[in-house]
Amino acid sequence: MSLNDTASADRLHIGFFGMRNAGKSSLVNAVTGQELSVVSDVKGTTTDPVKKAMELLPLGPVVIIDTPGLDDEGELGEKRIKKARRIIEQTDIAVLVVDAEAGMSRQDEELVALFNEKKLPYIVAFNKADLISERKNIDEHGIFVSAATGENVNALKDRLGAFAKLTASDRRVIADKLAPGSVVVLVMPIDEAAPKGRVIMPQQQVLRDVLDSHCTAVCCQDTELAATLAALKEPPALVVTDSQVFGSVSKIVPESVMLTSFSILFARYRGDLAELVRGAAELKKLEKLQMKQTLIHSFWFLLVILTVIYIADEISSNINGVMKPYMIFDLFRIPNADTTTAEYGSAVSVMAIATIPTYILTAVNPLYRTLADRFGRKIFLFINTLGMGLGMLICMTAANPYIFIVGSCLTGFFTPNDMQVIYLMETAP
Repeated sequence: MSLNDTASADRLHIGFFGMRNAGKSSLVNAVTGQELSVVSDVKGTTTDPVKKAMELLPLGPVVIIDTPGLDDEGELGEKRIKKARRIIEQTDIAVLVVDAEAGMSRQDEELVALFNEKKLPYIVAFNKADLISERKNIDEHGIFVSAATGENVNALKDRLGAFAKLTASDRRVIADKLAPGSVVVLVMPIDEAAPKGRVIMPQQQVLRDVLDSHCTAVCCQDTELAATLAALKEPPALVVTDSQVFGSVSKIVPESVMLTSFSILFARYRGDLAELVRGAAELKKLEKLQMKQTLIHSFWFLLVILTVIYIADEISSNINGVMKPYMIFDLFRIPNADTTTAEYGSAVSVMAIATIPTYILTAVNPLYRTLADRFGRKIFLFINTLGMGLGMLICMTAANPYIFIVGSCLTGFFTPNDMQVIYLMETAP
């Protein structure tokens, strides 16, 4: 694995900042020895941050970032400035490029204050030094350079190299978990998604860190893991596996052997693993809380539905007895509303005969559950409630006995079936 194969996250990020036309892009090109950035006398040539991963001696693998000018104008310019300032969060070493003729601007001073606030190592490069006749005293952060003549460009690189040693991280991917001479088994499944002829970057980095620790790495696929462990004289100090086969690998690796994954190693390497674990635990708590709240909401929703159904059931069950005399008086136009007359008795008999179809319809009641299971219980619950309501509405608004009989048949059919409501609610899909 060459230096140019180093992942960007593991490279030193060097950001070049400054005003428009201070010569940032020219200085970037001079430092890198490449035409990395477009150079022009027109202000604002660099409109977006330009990143380039490269090997830069004596620094090694780095990411060079050329940013837009901090004095860009207009609404679009403000967005570019915000983007340039966000780059500071990704920067390990900052280079503030100042036009030596113009001197430090207010924006430059603000940026230096920001560097200090974030405790970010920085260098103030006074560019175009070849155009000034007198050089003022500058502090330890400053250096006079000329991108045009190459003056002090190497000195700037040396200063960057010195900063690089100070900012170098002592974090290791896996070495801090190993004793010299340890054996580590790396489980690297090769499937259709794996790149041809090589292993992926995280596996390369772990393998390199194992070797740098003077340990032995044994690589195999998950299908050969059992045979590999059996071939070792002693159990390995650690087994590292790809996350996609973690479940099957965990069944093979003895409990006495530490087991982790490439993903976990890099989560620890690039972040705070303990904090990530705490975050995952909090998310689990939130998931349980959300489930609890969902159950509470579902309970109250179900309670409201059952209450409405119960009220409708009570109304439909009692309306026949309560309203029957009034309906007969109205439908058969019996004077004086007297239930003791012979005329009222005849009307009751006619009503009883007229509702015989209701009892014929109830013959299909035993098929109710079968039909509900086949076509959907929720649909039948809806039809059942709608049928009762429609029957009651027809009975209440009937202008003659015949229309009333239709409503009575509907109500009489759906009311017994309402006993199936609890069944429907308990088992509705």
